[in-house]
Amino acid sequence: MKLKRKTNIFSLLILVIASACQTDDPQPTLRTTEEMIIAQVNDFRQQNGLPVLIKNNSCRDIALGHSIDMAEGYLPLGHDGLEERQSKASQEIGALSAGEMVASNFWTAESVVESWLNNPALRKTIEGDFTDIGVGIAEDAHGNRFYTQFLIKR
Repeated sequence: MKLKRKTNIFSLLILVIASACQTDDPQPTLRTTEEMIIAQVNDFRQQNGLPVLIKNNSCRDIALGHSIDMAEGYLPLGHDGLEERQSKASQEIGALSAGEMVASNFWTAESVVESWLNNPALRKTIEGDFTDIGVGIAEDAHGNRFYTQFLIKR
């Protein structure tokens, strides 16, 4: 009888530990968050009668490079170097025009997209005449996130 009770208590303890280790809302990877941002931007555009933006890996590379530069402290949060990124997009992928949005210290795709949409100038950029999109997210040594969304028209 004692062995059965000990086994039941042990099984219950394992179940409690396993339950405590699980979470209903695991933190998505940065890459998954990038994909979620693109999906939410495209959902917004569709809801407003605008064409969806094509996910572009070259735009992502440009956006990610800028996010890394901000996360590593080479550039402040902002648009320093935008002309160079626009020129690179023009030369490498034939961009006729480009737009960019940055943000930091948001933890979900929803919160960063909401912040951009709540800013009239940034919302206008999201609604702009663009064809392609790329999003890059980087974290600094303290876990602060830096977001860049890079849009182009081809």
